[in-house]
Amino acid sequence: FGLLKASTAPAMAAMLVAWVVTAGLHARIQPSLARARSPSPRLQLSPYEEWVRKRSMDDQAKATATLDGRSSATFPTGLTGRVVPSGAASTPPAPSATNVPTDVSDRMDPVAAAPPRTSQPPPIQQMIEEAADLLSRQPIMGKFVHHNPLQALQSKDFDAALEEVDQKSVYASPAERLSTIVPLDPRVRANKAVAELGASFLDRGLAKWEPPNRERGFLYFFASLEGLGGVPWRHSARLAAKRIIDKMDSRPDRDPAEIALRFIEEDLRELESDFSLWTQTTRAMLMDQPGWAGMFKRMEEHMSERPQKCLDGMCVPLPVSLIEFVAVHSILTTSSIKALAMKEGWKPESTALHTYLSRVSTKRRGERPLFGMGNDVQSLQNPSGLAHKNQNFDRFEELEAEYEKVTIRALNSAPSLAFKPVSKVRANLQFFTCFDEREESFRRYIEALADDPTDIETFGVAGFFNMAIRYKSDDMRPVEILAPEGNLPLERNKMTVRQRTRGYLERKKLLAELTLAYERASFSPIGSTVISGAMLPISAGRLLLKSVSPAATVALEDAFSSAVLPVSDTDFLPPFNTEEFASRLAQLFKNVGTTREEDFARLVTLTGHGARSVNNPYLAAYNCGACCGREGGPNARVTARAANDAPVRALLRSQHGVNIPDDTWFVGGYHDTTSDLVELYDLDRVPPTHERDLARARAILERARGQNALERCSKFFLADHVKTPEQALDHVRLRARDVAEPRPELGRATNAAVIVGRRGLTLGRFLDRRASLPSYDPFLDDDRGTNLETVLTPALLSGSAVSLEYLFSTVGGGAGTVAPMNVVGNFALQRGTSGDLLTGLSTQLTELHSPQRAMYVVDAPVARVEAVLGRNKKLEDIVRNKWVKFFVRDPKTQQIYREDRGRYLPVDTMDDTITPLPDHVPFTEHEQYCKKVKKQEDAFTVAALGLITVSALLPLFPDGIQNLDLAMLPAVLDAIDPIQAVVTTSAALLGASSVAFSRRYLHGEFMYGRMQMFSAGMVLGFNLVAVAPTLEQVALGWTLIGYCSTFLIGGFNDRPTARDNAAYAFLIYQLSDAALLTAIAFSAENDAAVANPELAAAGLLVASALKSSQFPVSGLFLRSMEGASPNSALGYAALSAHIPVVLLAQTMPMWFEFEWARAALAAVGIATAVQATLIANVRADRKGSIASSTAATVGAIFVVLAAGYDEAALLLALGHSCFRMNQIFRSPSAIQDSRAWQADLGSEATGPERVLKAAWKAGWAFNRINSDFFRLPDQFYAVDLKRPLNFYNAKGTQLAVTALFVGAVSAFHLPQVDAKIAELMQTEPALAAGLLTANILGSTALIRFLFGNVLDFGRFRADRPKN
Repeated sequence: FGLLKASTAPAMAAMLVAWVVTAGLHARIQPSLARARSPSPRLQLSPYEEWVRKRSMDDQAKATATLDGRSSATFPTGLTGRVVPSGAASTPPAPSATNVPTDVSDRMDPVAAAPPRTSQPPPIQQMIEEAADLLSRQPIMGKFVHHNPLQALQSKDFDAALEEVDQKSVYASPAERLSTIVPLDPRVRANKAVAELGASFLDRGLAKWEPPNRERGFLYFFASLEGLGGVPWRHSARLAAKRIIDKMDSRPDRDPAEIALRFIEEDLRELESDFSLWTQTTRAMLMDQPGWAGMFKRMEEHMSERPQKCLDGMCVPLPVSLIEFVAVHSILTTSSIKALAMKEGWKPESTALHTYLSRVSTKRRGERPLFGMGNDVQSLQNPSGLAHKNQNFDRFEELEAEYEKVTIRALNSAPSLAFKPVSKVRANLQFFTCFDEREESFRRYIEALADDPTDIETFGVAGFFNMAIRYKSDDMRPVEILAPEGNLPLERNKMTVRQRTRGYLERKKLLAELTLAYERASFSPIGSTVISGAMLPISAGRLLLKSVSPAATVALEDAFSSAVLPVSDTDFLPPFNTEEFASRLAQLFKNVGTTREEDFARLVTLTGHGARSVNNPYLAAYNCGACCGREGGPNARVTARAANDAPVRALLRSQHGVNIPDDTWFVGGYHDTTSDLVELYDLDRVPPTHERDLARARAILERARGQNALERCSKFFLADHVKTPEQALDHVRLRARDVAEPRPELGRATNAAVIVGRRGLTLGRFLDRRASLPSYDPFLDDDRGTNLETVLTPALLSGSAVSLEYLFSTVGGGAGTVAPMNVVGNFALQRGTSGDLLTGLSTQLTELHSPQRAMYVVDAPVARVEAVLGRNKKLEDIVRNKWVKFFVRDPKTQQIYREDRGRYLPVDTMDDTITPLPDHVPFTEHEQYCKKVKKQEDAFTVAALGLITVSALLPLFPDGIQNLDLAMLPAVLDAIDPIQAVVTTSAALLGASSVAFSRRYLHGEFMYGRMQMFSAGMVLGFNLVAVAPTLEQVALGWTLIGYCSTFLIGGFNDRPTARDNAAYAFLIYQLSDAALLTAIAFSAENDAAVANPELAAAGLLVASALKSSQFPVSGLFLRSMEGASPNSALGYAALSAHIPVVLLAQTMPMWFEFEWARAALAAVGIATAVQATLIANVRADRKGSIASSTAATVGAIFVVLAAGYDEAALLLALGHSCFRMNQIFRSPSAIQDSRAWQADLGSEATGPERVLKAAWKAGWAFNRINSDFFRLPDQFYAVDLKRPLNFYNAKGTQLAVTALFVGAVSAFHLPQVDAKIAELMQTEPALAAGLLTANILGSTALIRFLFGNVLDFGRFRADRPKN
């Protein structure tokens, strides 16, 4: 016992000190917060507020300095905009008192900011509409189109809009206010409940079973399920649900919104007595879960994005209502608030709830938390490890000014182009592409291959080619709209594709049926067990090739596809008649300036664009925005077919003045911006007279795409081996097909400018893929800007949306990294298995983007531009309110003007401070930083693989590496247990696959090294267990797996659920360790004199069941899906999930002889298989359903073990590990897979299965049990401090404190301590139980304190270079 005291005293003392410090800080902070009646008169300004204040002061200073000296000018008549002579100062109009307060301190004062108190409640529906103004308008992932996150405020000045967002965001919701004075945040559990309900209700086909009652709306759906749980904090919600059921069942024809509004009003009356604050209260509650609220609003307004109920070939959209969401969210949140308030002393019979809540100010102290920012949000910074100092909010204006200078100088040095030539030399080849900045480099390389200046011309147009169509593919995919969002082509304007290859669709259907059957079988414990054994070689081969050699994987897939599927050959029915085609083509050609015969080349190639990739939930964001997030190839094909049609050409000539020569031929095509693939359509229609032209065009496209790919590879930092165009093409082609590649391309991360004009303005310039180039000829337009309007409208709407979404996602973190993302309901993404929906762009899309508003340069007279803006309020708002930086270049005088709220100020383009004259802003410094990061990651990769290799060799050292004798090596090899060697080698291969996969998937993560080393540590722990000759030696590896798992689960600890679930997992692992220690204490190998074989057997079974997420803790794997996908795959689909199978297989003599032990193991396995399978089939999130299915299949393997087939169980465990790892690796592709099945088999055949309501509700009830009862106990939330710690720096001290805590917790698991505890179990069981309990509770509290208070996510921003 002396050794025990010596070993554990420091650990217990450290735990005690931490508890005292935590309790003391909590006790000091809580009363001060409880006493707070109002915030300080002047709160600390957010970055947005500080920036707006600084700009306002600068603008006022400039205005004051120039007011008296401003010259009066006589402006030309007929101009709707005012052109200010060079040298005149820009004086912005005085800010309106209604939208830009003149004093920030006034705005922050709670009394001044509060609206007047009213005696009557506002109209609830109108109030909700007003409160929803800050919600995201992001579409479902399958139709993702870039949008301005602040689109609702676009009618206001840019600065004023940011200021308004800050004003509205400062109001704290009732739940947030309560969280400042109680240990537990009431929002966490309420939001989790809403997320699980919302996922099932809005599910678009991801769940295996169809939920009941969705056709009656979300309010009834919630009410019908609420009674299936019994957790105390939802008592109030259950009472409300019963009332809802009674009301809606008694009058089925009653509008659910009417009932929802009544419940919303009831809750608001309880939460806030001041009616004038109801709008702010509701807005704050919506912003507690903005992703889900925004999705309900989006689906309500866009019926095509709603889930559908299909029956007998008919699919009907389900009712989705924001009002009903608000009601359900309010009911659950209020129920959570009431339960917590009563626990903390609120007496509902004597004190109103709003009175109790009034103890805390309604104004937030500090900023609303952002993903990845940590406590220090003084400088908003992109949270990617590859982001550099440019991805910082403080650099915003500096970046804009720098780019403007360089770009204007480049444009100013272009030829004058002051008139349109009377005649021109006809080009030989012309290429039309989308004006997207990703096509800038492609066009540049095409032009570089010209034989002379007149040989080749390129044009940029909106990617739908002015052909707004409905598109019906040759399969069973629903009709899609290929047009800018908001366009609704008529039903008759449908392009219907017909397949001409016999048997093609039938074979595709057969393949789809096979893969869908495999998918469904994997969610059955019997089917998944069969797959585990029968398909082990295939699953293992796929896993290894996919991770280590993606090129071989692609080659095998292509070989299989070409062997099974014939080449597809299609035709189509045209979507327009001759007159419609002629009208649309005329507008297209007039816009770009091709109306005369000499304006058309002999061969004209039109390529729409898109982006094909795998395992990419953001696929639609890479596609053509002008085609509603889909490929633009069909539009280009239709355009080419129409332009080749003789009757259409005749109408163009006679009615529109567009003369296409008889010897001109158009070829439609598709350019893939990910793989740089170029496809050309209908080549069998090209006449023999144009075969040489076609051959040359194809050769040029081939060379251009190679050069384009090579330029792109300069920003792919894992492509440093690429040196030639051929290598570049191979690399980008592989990126598009590699499931481990989260950056198949950079998307539109380089967007910075939109230059509307003739190509001559930018010809020969290296614009670094940062400028979109819509073609427009100002000399073919009228004074009204008829042509300009059709060019500028899509360019301004689409370009500004892209720019602003990238801007706000870059500096605010957007959706965060894709590494831990989880697909929900085939419509959105979340982190973990019950988080808020993610909005904005991932860091992989924004980490290389320079955050700035788009710079527009329009090559047209000012009056014409103003005429266009004056006719379109949306365009005018974007320009006038500074959502873009807008410039106009007079095509005759070449003078460039800066637009400033309706006035046009001459720009001095002769800036001599820039020498030499660059065409672009260099990327050099950022590139060097990223290369440095890559080298650091390489080192961690090598270290992780080295550790895994060492673990695989453990069977060679049965007596420890220190006793290695090379002379005895042959004897050691002969003595190696072959099963043991297979197990350790297999674990090492699984670990190496995860590390290899992670090398691409986790590239750029700040925690890259931590993730790789913890993964390797998990492999080491697994193999230590596998080779351990005694249970005492098993304990070390068993515990190591638990620690590595905990820190992988809690890696993204900026989310409360990640912190809680990591601590919960650690708690379960500690209980498992205690059970294993019990087995050690009473096993015969420890001390035969005091051995209790049955107790030892029980300890083994309990330890194994807990570790492998078996009944009753079958939700452990669900809660473990918080980390990065490769880590989740290795841990909870493979090693941590199956280490109990290995342990039980190698300890069969210790437990198998007991009939009760075999029965208990089988019973636990069967119970888990049933419970977890039901849960897996009702869950509508991909990782959550896989996690539950994994637990169910492990349960089935336990049954195999209980039957005595230990070797079969080990084989099944390996097969199961391989195919579940494959599933989790591919989990982001759930949306793409579903769409592919739907295309080949139809919506009804691929949708969720209709089962008995009782079966679905049983699965939901089991899921509720896991959510409500098997979770981290509330008492552990008491360790959370209400104010962030500030006595240590961002990185170094955090590491030291973490090491201290982990060391203290780990001390209890030293072998010497374990031996003493085991001895105490035999001699003083009560003392041993007390010590174990204290260790479990204390160490879990320390781990939870560590994740919640010490590991501030902001530490990952500490090394960022300073300005």
